[in-house]
Amino acid sequence: MNDTIFDFLRSYVPSDKRDPKEDYLTQLFAWLLINVKGLDLKYCEYLLKKIPNSTFTVTDSDTITVETQRTLDNGKRIDLLIKVNGDHGFICEHKIYSMLSPNQIMNYSSMAPSIGKGQFHTVLITLGTYQWTQPADVRILWSSISQDFLQKELENYADDSVHYFMLNQTISYMQN
Repeated sequence: MNDTIFDFLRSYVPSDKRDPKEDYLTQLFAWLLINVKGLDLKYCEYLLKKIPNSTFTVTDSDTITVETQRTLDNGKRIDLLIKVNGDHGFICEHKIYSMLSPNQIMNYSSMAPSIGKGQFHTVLITLGTYQWTQPADVRILWSSISQDFLQKELENYADDSVHYFMLNQTISYMQN
């Protein structure tokens, strides 16, 4: 049985070196990707449309896993890791008010071979473009996730009151 949203949100361990708002939003977003049917696939498709040179695609027959706070062999922690069939996927760094640490995206990218044998794209999601201080395969604003992804997907869940409610509440939270 999946964790409730409340169990999932409290699963991260706060520390004085991490912004709890970033972790909270990451946990909330990951929970949606795991629990709203088909949203993980739609999100992967959304990201892949932003990467013209990707060597992989996703289909509804793929197995997609979503993991938060994955610690790598070099001790670095990935905010959100999305794997497609265990072979390739997305290494996602989420920022709200903080900035990237030196070479953070490059460090994640260099660790991709220890995560899976295929291609892993780096994704940076931030509050503002001023935080785009390092190259990533995809750089997106949280407002785009809310408006260009979740808001557009909301209509696909109009017949599913529970998933519609969860998405709508998350959109409202992100807008606030």
